[in-house]
Amino acid sequence: MRYDGGKSFFYRYTSPVTNNLVQMKIGSFPTTSLAEARVKLAELKTIRQEARCPATEQKAPK
Repeated sequence: MRYDGGKSFFYRYTSPVTNNLVQMKIGSFPTTSLAEARVKLAELKTIRQEARCPATEQKAPK
């Protein structure tokens, strides 16, 4: 097994639904650029500020 030292972007927050710490993966570098990760983070923070849980919504069937 080879470890290439890849970097990943995560968003960690306290869920308003379960009141537990949640860690959501935003993406991996270089597939996701830093600029893209920042835009996605802003979207996730907006959802969180509306007292909704981004991870729960992402897992829910659409």
